[in-house]
Amino acid sequence: MQNIFFKKENLKKILYFSLFISIAIFSPLLKNKIIVGTIVNATLIVSTCILGIRTTIFVGLLPSLIALSTGLVNPVLFALVPFIMISNALLIVVFGSLRKHDYLFALILASAVKCSFLFLIGFVASKGPINSFVISNIYSMISYHQIITVLLGDVVALILLKGFKIEKKI
Repeated sequence: MQNIFFKKENLKKILYFSLFISIAIFSPLLKNKIIVGTIVNATLIVSTCILGIRTTIFVGLLPSLIALSTGLVNPVLFALVPFIMISNALLIVVFGSLRKHDYLFALILASAVKCSFLFLIGFVASKGPINSFVISNIYSMISYHQIITVLLGDVVALILLKGFKIEKKI
């Protein structure tokens, strides 16, 4: 009886999982928020196409945890990390649930949901009892910064998925 671990399909998934985890772990070390965000968002989209929703949610938790542990996230922004993790999960679930029906619609809607969620969190934080320069910078960072990186990530994911012929419905 052949060991299930060594079946070709299982081995491919393990290799892809290892690749995506490596990207998620090491991309925050680049310390450039635009590049890191673009890489992470593209990785989440590509991983969802290859590995599915549940596995990719795990992959999506790692960048924020690594960013915290490496100092990429300013201590003032620690409170935002759980919301960024939730927004990554929203991106994965919405995209993964709809991509087989209409890939581009799923990509656009998932990106809009992620950005809207973060925009709402930033808006609520900026209207809180502490109204300062720090809060307004936080609001700017998690709203406009995320829009840029999710859109760039979408473009990179489209190029990779089409270039490597991973997603046939694009």
